[in-house]
Amino acid sequence: RDMEAVTEAFLILARAEAVMPQSEEVDVAEIVAYELEQAQLLLADKPVSLSARHDARLILHAPPRVLHVVIGNLLRNACRYTNRGQIEAVVGADSVTILDTGIGMNEEALKRAFEPFFRAEPERLQGSGLGLSIVARLCARLGWKAGGGQGRRGGRFIHVKHSNSVAK
Repeated sequence: RDMEAVTEAFLILARAEAVMPQSEEVDVAEIVAYELEQAQLLLADKPVSLSARHDARLILHAPPRVLHVVIGNLLRNACRYTNRGQIEAVVGADSVTILDTGIGMNEEALKRAFEPFFRAEPERLQGSGLGLSIVARLCARLGWKAGGGQGRRGGRFIHVKHSNSVAK
């Protein structure tokens, strides 16, 4: 299932802009719940808690597999760079935000975080530096915005704002 989602995401990026992917009504909470389960496996024995907070019910008309890739990439990234503390997925009326208490990013890293092959800590062997770039490109392709910043509790947040949401 995960490989199919990644393949579909790459096909969306490769297609002409006039060709829109097949979309359906998707409850974002369901995708967040599934991706949190998958992310839990990545934490192994790290003292990190994963949770979700739903400030609104977010229904999107979107390709579900693309949402899996976007949210999954954001959560995997948070797991990779959080050694202790917590990771929280917050579903809002028009957005999904991943908050973590990980290593954070300085101002320069935040500016470059969505560039291909950029890694905030190049000495870390994990990751290719493509995850956030793929997220940004998929979001742009679907008319969404991806961004990030420093978290209030240390770490950082990554935010995806959707333009085609229906809050309930």
